[in-house]
Amino acid sequence: MFDLKRPCKTCPFRKGQGELFGLGTERLNEIIEAVSFQCHSTVDYNSDDPTKRQGDKPQQCAGLMSLLSRENKPNQLMQVGERLGGFFPERLDHSIVYASLADAFQANGGVYDPNHEYKRHAKLAKRSSRVDSGSALGSHQPSLADVKRRRQGDHLPGSRNKEE
Repeated sequence: MFDLKRPCKTCPFRKGQGELFGLGTERLNEIIEAVSFQCHSTVDYNSDDPTKRQGDKPQQCAGLMSLLSRENKPNQLMQVGERLGGFFPERLDHSIVYASLADAFQANGGVYDPNHEYKRHAKLAKRSSRVDSGSALGSHQPSLADVKRRRQGDHLPGSRNKEE
């Protein structure tokens, strides 16, 4: 799912490719707001069954992940993958993608609005404010230190997986 570290040669988020795709503002906003976005090179376009179009080995789009990571706007799957230790944004190759979402939008014939409030980001901000205010949700959110410990193979304090 997170095996791709570099965008494929025809990635719409790779420098010089956006002009060929011309995704436009609406489609790019949909992609950014999506829970996840599969690399088009790993989609099985020949399948008539939509449930099988993800192909044998679906992968997330490295170009989009690189841009979202750089702009600190990870999608939901990236966040879950990072928390569970399966996704490492620092391993992505940022050198061949557009420098910013604004550049990617422009190349794809769209207009980036930095003030556009994506539903997903609004939900995250709302949830963060509840966590910060000391709600019950706060006790279930892993800290950055907890995530780093999990990546190193250590168990979280008080977790059921902790070895006795």
